[in-house]
Amino acid sequence: MSATEITTAQELIEFALKASGVLGVGQTAATEDLDDSFKALNMMLGVWNRERWLIWHLLDAGAVCTGAEYYTVGPGKQIDIPRPDRIEAAYLRQIVNGAQTITTDPGGAYALQADGTAGIQIATDGVQGNPGRNIDFPLQILEAREDYARIQVKGLVSLSRYVYYDAALPTGALYPWPIPNATMYEIHILVKDTLTQFAALSTEINLPPEYKEALWSNLALRQRTIYRIPAPAPGQDSLL
Repeated sequence: MSATEITTAQELIEFALKASGVLGVGQTAATEDLDDSFKALNMMLGVWNRERWLIWHLLDAGAVCTGAEYYTVGPGKQIDIPRPDRIEAAYLRQIVNGAQTITTDPGGAYALQADGTAGIQIATDGVQGNPGRNIDFPLQILEAREDYARIQVKGLVSLSRYVYYDAALPTGALYPWPIPNATMYEIHILVKDTLTQFAALSTEINLPPEYKEALWSNLALRQRTIYRIPAPAPGQDSLL
């Protein structure tokens, strides 16, 4: 272990084994001790991935609407991200540039003002466009399958107002309602970023600095359970 910094999963595990009382000064962890603690560390990260307050970043992912009733969510799917357990927010983005139609005089050169006189000059076709200004429409999340089941006409095609996410394994499914028109919109979801589990003991810790203390202290508490070491005194338990 580095004298000044913990950089790998193994260094973190060895430091936690000392904090939990499993290892004493000068002792070395056996292979079985490292393996068991490595499993506990990755299991702990799996639990933390479910907690919004433990994730420092949200991902924005989306797909162009095709007129389908739902969109698959998962690695290699229509929305290509690690399958989330839930969505935190969602919106529909209009990807066809909007245009404002203005009534023009017979010559098509000026817009008419309220009193009927010529006003601002516009294009001869009477249209002023807004290129590049796509509009986002927030979607209300239906939290339960029962809420989605209450919709009577699920095939209605219009501007979406709601979205339901079915967190099925191994692939999730996203149901916007009403169904947005094909090619006119993108559907976007905001989901928690993933705390990647360690691939090996030598894997470096690639997390914000504050996570190291949280990983170390909470792994030490789990090691106490593995080795049947009595729990710390009341008020000292920092288990997340």
